[in-house]
Amino acid sequence: MINGRILVVGGYGSVGRVIATTLGKRFPSRVVAAGRNYHKAKQLSSETQRQVLPLALDIYKVRESELRDVAVVVTCIDQGDTQFVEQCLRRGIHYVDISASYKFLSKIEALDSEARKHGYTIVLSVGLAPGLTNLLVS
Repeated sequence: MINGRILVVGGYGSVGRVIATTLGKRFPSRVVAAGRNYHKAKQLSSETQRQVLPLALDIYKVRESELRDVAVVVTCIDQGDTQFVEQCLRRGIHYVDISASYKFLSKIEALDSEARKHGYTIVLSVGLAPGLTNLLVS
């Protein structure tokens, strides 16, 4: 059982909405849809009867309070660097990424030994492409 909040970055987008809503049913009021557009996050929160909570979040300017009590981050957005991933790991937050950028995912893979050393989990390629497509190729 996960203790703490589940932060879905990009949680009101096409893919993030499905993830946040599904998790919100299982973990009501512990799932947070986050992104730069608070209005969209709040709208999703209303649609789910607050099973999913809203948060305005810019991953390049994260305040400590925004990650307080977060156990898992599911990222549904493309990123340019690993700054946010590293911040999650420093705070002991497990990290799941559904993006498909090989260049970016390779940068995250370089953090694997550090994550393992501290017992944190990084899960990559969780989306349909490359996630499911990689599984089918294997």
